[in-house]
Amino acid sequence: ALPPGGRLIISEAMAGGAKPDRACDVYFAFYTMAMSSGRTRSPEEIKQMLEKAGFTKVSKPRTLRPFITSVIEAERG
Repeated sequence: ALPPGGRLIISEAMAGGAKPDRACDVYFAFYTMAMSSGRTRSPEEIKQMLEKAGFTKVSKPRTLRPFITSVIEAERG
């Protein structure tokens, strides 16, 4: 279990964003469909899930390179 104050880093494909790329959203939608579970979620959806699970200080740091995946950091409260 993650102790209080422990940090979680999530790196995965996320839907939407400031410059959404529809092709990437469609690709990952098909990918998760082929895996028979899951779906792409927006950073806001992931933030809400983390906060519901008791995480605080949820942020989406800017990365130096543009990736298909995004990064979200959170701290366990």
